[in-house]
Amino acid sequence: MHRKVHLFYFPMIKTGDVLRIVNSAIPESLATDWDNSGMQVGSLDWEAKGIIISLDADIPMLEKAREVGANIAITHHPLLFNSVKQLDLDTPVGKVMAQAVRDQVVIYSAHTNLDIMEGGVNDTLAKKINLLNIRPLADMGRIGELIGDETLEGLITRVKKDFSIPYLTAVGRPERRIKKVAVCGGSGGSFVKEAAENGADLLITGDVKYHAARDAESYGIAVMDIGHFSSEALILPVLAALIKDMLEKEGIAMGLYIHWGSDPLRVC
Repeated sequence: MHRKVHLFYFPMIKTGDVLRIVNSAIPESLATDWDNSGMQVGSLDWEAKGIIISLDADIPMLEKAREVGANIAITHHPLLFNSVKQLDLDTPVGKVMAQAVRDQVVIYSAHTNLDIMEGGVNDTLAKKINLLNIRPLADMGRIGELIGDETLEGLITRVKKDFSIPYLTAVGRPERRIKKVAVCGGSGGSFVKEAAENGADLLITGDVKYHAARDAESYGIAVMDIGHFSSEALILPVLAALIKDMLEKEGIAMGLYIHWGSDPLRVC
């Protein structure tokens, strides 16, 4: 007596299949002209084994990917930003590319498209500050109002606590009353003028340079620099949840991990 055996074929999910789903959620078409969002290194034909999400494409992230068995790295910051005329495997970028190829890890970046999109970096930052009536500022940033006005000093204390940061730098009198707030994750010092012209009392961002701070004084707007890392790291769990939801809708189940990394700058 012979038993009939039923064979079921489950098609392999490729890295390209996953990245097409990611792109449908975070369209590369939203990215600015100067940006380099999209695939940085790898092959769209490799088998997809797991996803790791990180702010940066670096060696610690790749080590974590190897540890958890993920071979699709979705980062916020592009690995390749400036034109590459030679591939030196001894440079920081070259070392990452070499290890990614050896480990067959695709690196894909969602940069300014993730900043700009609804529910992206800047919406998440604005909600973390508890802003109401959130709306676009110069396409990329956001502007809104606090529930009630606060002093700059009081808001600094609250932001340090809510973002778990030991310090920040600021422009403006501690007693100044703040109601209307503009935000821009990452390096947003160039938004000082737009924020002031749109009536913001305060701009919250990172990487504020000396001359941008002087411009803020001239325009009469307060500025709070919470650091590049702290202004963007809060997107990681939001991005993970978005991708998980999109994959589940497509019937795809695979491991999804967050590599938190750490701020390279520290207080001395």
